[in-house]
Amino acid sequence: MRNEIRVFPEAHHCLCAWDLIQNATSKIKNLHFVSKFKHCMLGDMDVDVFQRKWEEPITKFGLEENP
Repeated sequence: MRNEIRVFPEAHHCLCAWDLIQNATSKIKNLHFVSKFKHCMLGDMDVDVFQRKWEEPITKFGLEENP
């Protein structure tokens, strides 16, 4: 992707869900958190439901101060 960014510097680039899940799976060793992460990433839910679902593992694993 680095080459494409140089060629199209004004283009909006982002990672797909598959890339984000692969990255989380390889870097995060807590499988329960990864499962919750996947559910948030792939779930079809309203914003307020997503926010609630996302805050559950953040609170449970004490990640409130983690950027």
